[in-house]
Amino acid sequence: MRSLFLLLATAILLTATACSAPTTAFTFQGMLTDPVKKPLTGSYDMTFKLFDAETAGTQMGSTVATPGVSVNAGVFSVSLDFGLTVFNGERRWLEVTVGTDVMTPRAEITDAPYAMFARTAQSVPWSGVTGAPTGMPPSGPAGGDLTGTYPNPAIAANAVGATKLASDAASLNKVSGGLLTSSGGKLGISEPSPNFPLHFGSVLGDKIALWGTTGAHYGVGVQSGTLQIHTDVAGSSIAFGYGQSTAFSEVMRIKGSGNVGIGTTTPATKLEVLGTVRMTGFQLGTSATAGQVLTANATGVGTWQALPSSLPPSGPAGGDLTGSYPNPTIGTNAVGNAEISDVDWSKVTNAPASFPPSGAAGGDLTGTYPNPTIGTGKVDSAKILDGAVALADLAANSVDSAKIVDGSVALADIAANSVNSSKIVDASIALADLATGSVDSAKIVDGSVALADLAANSVDSTKIVDGSVALADLAANSVNSSKILDGSIGSGDLTTDAASLNKVSGGVLTSNGSVIGLGTSAPGFPLNFPNALGDKISLYGNTGDHYGFGIQSSLLQVYSSTASTDIAFGYGQSSALTENVRFKGNGNVGVGTTNPLAKLSVVGDIQSTTGLSAGTTNLPSYPLQVFGQSATLDQQQTAQNGHAYGTASMWQSFTAGATGTLSAVQLNIGATNGVTPWNGNISIYSGEGTGGTILSNQAVYGDGPLETRIFVLATPCSVTAGAKYTILLNPWNVSMEWRMRNADVYPGGITDAGAGYDYWFRTYMAGSSAQPALLVEPATLNVGVGTRSPGYKLHVIGTLAASNLPSGDYNNVQWNPATGQFWQDTSSMRYKENITPLVDDFGKLLQAEPKTYTRPGNPDRREIGYIAEDIDALGLKPLVMYDQQGRPDSLNYEKMVLYLAEIAKSQQKEIDALKAQVAALTAGKE
Repeated sequence: MRSLFLLLATAILLTATACSAPTTAFTFQGMLTDPVKKPLTGSYDMTFKLFDAETAGTQMGSTVATPGVSVNAGVFSVSLDFGLTVFNGERRWLEVTVGTDVMTPRAEITDAPYAMFARTAQSVPWSGVTGAPTGMPPSGPAGGDLTGTYPNPAIAANAVGATKLASDAASLNKVSGGLLTSSGGKLGISEPSPNFPLHFGSVLGDKIALWGTTGAHYGVGVQSGTLQIHTDVAGSSIAFGYGQSTAFSEVMRIKGSGNVGIGTTTPATKLEVLGTVRMTGFQLGTSATAGQVLTANATGVGTWQALPSSLPPSGPAGGDLTGSYPNPTIGTNAVGNAEISDVDWSKVTNAPASFPPSGAAGGDLTGTYPNPTIGTGKVDSAKILDGAVALADLAANSVDSAKIVDGSVALADIAANSVNSSKIVDASIALADLATGSVDSAKIVDGSVALADLAANSVDSTKIVDGSVALADLAANSVNSSKILDGSIGSGDLTTDAASLNKVSGGVLTSNGSVIGLGTSAPGFPLNFPNALGDKISLYGNTGDHYGFGIQSSLLQVYSSTASTDIAFGYGQSSALTENVRFKGNGNVGVGTTNPLAKLSVVGDIQSTTGLSAGTTNLPSYPLQVFGQSATLDQQQTAQNGHAYGTASMWQSFTAGATGTLSAVQLNIGATNGVTPWNGNISIYSGEGTGGTILSNQAVYGDGPLETRIFVLATPCSVTAGAKYTILLNPWNVSMEWRMRNADVYPGGITDAGAGYDYWFRTYMAGSSAQPALLVEPATLNVGVGTRSPGYKLHVIGTLAASNLPSGDYNNVQWNPATGQFWQDTSSMRYKENITPLVDDFGKLLQAEPKTYTRPGNPDRREIGYIAEDIDALGLKPLVMYDQQGRPDSLNYEKMVLYLAEIAKSQQKEIDALKAQVAALTAGKE
């Protein structure tokens, strides 16, 4: 039978103090009386047990034995510690044994110990709450050196004097509200441990304001992954250069409109460069109907037009022509002997059959034409025995053309070598004196006919036996153009090599075997110019600017005539050229386009293995977009429990699930021991293994250890559903790793290690259209990832991931699922309006039941927390975040601290009331 009674066991207090670390112990107070309710005084052995039910039930935790508990006028107080795990939100009862007497009923534990592990903080440990106090804030009016009301008192005016400050107490940290810190000559702003001459805390937002005090300003800021240098409004600009602000030499400008100028302060396009641009890649899309050509109007606006059926020339004529197209005339002296070939007399329109002479006869004749007579002493060839008149028979200068009947001396009348220049009066032999075919080289002493021996127009091709004049027959400089009837020498008149290039070109052209020199006497190439700087070839134009080729120091020049003319490269012929590259006179270069609008305009794909630095100057009202081909996942194997490694090649085969174009593969690879950088090549083979045809091959580069990496194929390849293909990884002199599973988890293929292994891989099929992977909107400079219409500075449609984030005591960042926005959760009243006390049924939070759960796609990771719909159903809407459709989406666990604090205040009031009751009951009984 019990001899003692436990009358009161309701005073339960947390024992942690404001300056101590958190503890799991709490204080239990009670009153011990005898059976007649008389309070006892003395020392008693007590034992305490914790149960999950008021009667019977299961004991929770260990038994706490407390011998020699001091009891004074019935009142005792003990400190109990059952650990943290027993208080998990469920109800608990305390059983007290005094000596051998078990006190009944058991005392239910109130909510005070649950402050160690409140249900609402089950998934948010107190240590994880930013700025969590080590104890509950005081309340009531402040005094001493303080003024105002707790928990937010202020230091009273003039309360801190020199005597209150210790040596070096007034550091930058003290006088700047903690904003400034100096250490080792380095200055920190919101950074307690500065490591750089000027070091800001790692908090996103504005950092430096160069002009402006609030809102938009000139300054520097940081956002996620972005260093920002900005002006205040769209009408302002950012300039780069050297010198000083008041004497500034500018080299680059970024306009607030988004236009960038290099070498110009007024860029009118997204990128405008006054000078030379160097880039390793650029892509610009365009389209046109097959067969059309790009045509420019007078203002330079280009349009695609059908190829015209004819191309009438226009403009001034040149070359051998003068005047204007389409009706030019032949220029003066433009037609020489080179332009006219032999003319047959029979081809002359209305040519007479004969020319009867008239008038008085002369020379060897006398009388009147057409019936003259032979003058006295006149001899014709009929009177002379053929070959009888030798050179010796003729006195020097004894025969001139007057003594010979025109045309009467035939070839047979003249003995070989009978006539030399000394026998002929200079310029006395006229064309009419020679019968057709009357003179061949055998009748002329080699080199004997001098220039002075021939009268003007005295020799034509009819007087010379075809092919009979050899090079040796002509004395040096014996023939000039005045001695030859224009157009009278036909190709048949010349023997092979009868006139060398240097003889007919005045020495400008020289031949040397099979090569020709133009202005050089010793050519070494098929067409050789002299080693002199300047213009070399003019393709169009006579003087000044022209289409041609030239040489300057260490420079080969290919040029057109004006800035409005171009240079084109391609294949075919001039009138039907298939063009590949065009150099505009304004300096723009087009590859695949005849109308490049920028320094480099490319129609087609660009591949660069060393990086890409490019811009766009077309259509500045359009956004800058980086396009990617939409792709769909086809095959994958992502199970893993190990990896293969080494310098040897590794491969994984797969079975294509769809017919189409394989555009990318994703592998979980890296360098052994994290070697940086690493490189190798990836190949796609037809068939299983590496014995098939290589469909795609490219070099790959990377840094660091194992991680999933996507490789876009430089040469996408066609695959057929159901057919097998192989991915090969070939390291280049570095040990590589590839995640794998040592089980046949992918039945569609095997690896180089055998059928019982599968590497980690994914394959992607190209989509039907290109989509913008990254977009910069020019009007707002908003950046979009996966969206064409970014509404914020960075607008992402999809999943964001971050790694290696810094740790520290930073402000919290909140996310609103209804708008998708992130913001900094600031606490200063500077950012708040309409401040009123929060009124709610805070105790409802105690009704919430924590859950344990897994998330889709990750069944092995269990989490704990509340369900947003449950908290919403309790009416605690300030703690719930809602999505765009107004559905409960997430919980603001940090705000739950406010509710816990109010619950703790309520408990504190109850404790204070119980203390007052105990004090009243024990008053005067000590």
